[in-house]
Amino acid sequence: MHLPANVVIGTPRIERDRTGRETVVVPVRPYARDTGRCAECGGHGRPYDRLPTRRWRHLDIGCARLFLEYAPRRVACAGHGVTVAMVPWARRKSAYTYDFEQQVAWLSVHAPRSA
Repeated sequence: MHLPANVVIGTPRIERDRTGRETVVVPVRPYARDTGRCAECGGHGRPYDRLPTRRWRHLDIGCARLFLEYAPRRVACAGHGVTVAMVPWARRKSAYTYDFEQQVAWLSVHAPRSA
């Protein structure tokens, strides 16, 4: 599993989705020094509160889907007001990790259209 170096990885667990397929859920969190950054400008902001746990789709492991799980913080940025803090594995407002988005983009260009 490829993630940025500034991410703490928890113990993975296996769950079943609505269709009965296995999914792997990995709890993650950014290093303490990287929490509290505004997702829009990257500047440090005051901690505001924490949002409910959410998941980001990552690259599959074999036949199982892989999700990263984290309860993101919101920060009070001087320039942007209260906003969700930056996470090092995904873009702002995305439900997918950088690696997943890059693989989808590469496949959309290089895979045959009939695949």
